[in-house]
Amino acid sequence: RAPEISSVSFFFKFEEIISRTSEGGQKMTPTAVYPRSDFVRRGYRVFILLPLRLCALVTTLGFLWVESVAHILLCFLLNVRLGPRATQHAAEEAGTNSRVAFVNDWLKLRINAEYPTWFMKFHDTHLRVAHFAAKAALFCLGYSKLDVQGERDPRADVLVCNHRGIIDALVLSFALNQVPIFVGGASIVELPFLRELGISLDLYFVDESMRKFAVYELRDLLSPKSSTRRRPLVVFPEGSADYGTSLRTWIHPGCFQIVSAERMQGVALTFQGLGEFSPTWPLSSRLHTLFGILFSLAQIPSNRSRVEFIKPKVAENATREEMMEDFRRAIASALDVPVANERGGYDMPHRER
Repeated sequence: RAPEISSVSFFFKFEEIISRTSEGGQKMTPTAVYPRSDFVRRGYRVFILLPLRLCALVTTLGFLWVESVAHILLCFLLNVRLGPRATQHAAEEAGTNSRVAFVNDWLKLRINAEYPTWFMKFHDTHLRVAHFAAKAALFCLGYSKLDVQGERDPRADVLVCNHRGIIDALVLSFALNQVPIFVGGASIVELPFLRELGISLDLYFVDESMRKFAVYELRDLLSPKSSTRRRPLVVFPEGSADYGTSLRTWIHPGCFQIVSAERMQGVALTFQGLGEFSPTWPLSSRLHTLFGILFSLAQIPSNRSRVEFIKPKVAENATREEMMEDFRRAIASALDVPVANERGGYDMPHRER
């Protein structure tokens, strides 16, 4: 039985335009606005739609960034007051002097509600504001509709997702109806604006020297002292973002050591109706590439994204490498893309359906 598709609108609903291809199939156009002449359409996008959306996007994210900076300053002042409890020597235990280990300690204190009650209420409000900001930012980028397929497993504490870029966090936050705990690379700490958002929104940073130690830390995060603070953990085993034409070999098997397979669920994320344009922005790319993507998305009246929750079949005694491969192939099948194999070629698991 095929999974049911539920369409979720953001603030306004746009009608879809379906164009027939020469083969008789259906193809969704990247815009859902009734056809106009090229001159009028381009003028509308450049002089009306683009300025309005960019102003709304900058205002929304700017307010969230200011609130994030205030959150970090309050957290720092409270750490001074807490004294030794705010410094758990994570860097020494992990065998690294990386500053991300100390930032992760702040996350553990928030998850375990060791800060004062008033600050925890402020933190919860900050997460709700960030959730609304994610929806508003997606709308400003033209994502008026989100297709959610499959069912979210309430027992799943870890969500394994393919990585397309920075927009993934916005889409997943909306699909999950909350801001989850994302696991990201330490390179984010070097990026202005994203750094402040990540620290205040409980992003867990991992660098090369603390991968093994991070597994134990993440297990602790999934067992908070307060059950009301339980949030799913989102991991991207392939590491860097990819353009979505295939699934490369995943390089982080440690993601499958955190919990058992019964407490994990796969998430296939894709962007629809964009033709040759891809919103993927790897962190290794230059910043102007991200601005170009945002400008391009803001000019498209209606974009689409699809999120599918899947539950791969994993053998009972499977190793972490076998479990990782099962999840990779299941997500590739849901995305209908090939997977890279050890021989340098590609397999087509979606044809095995």
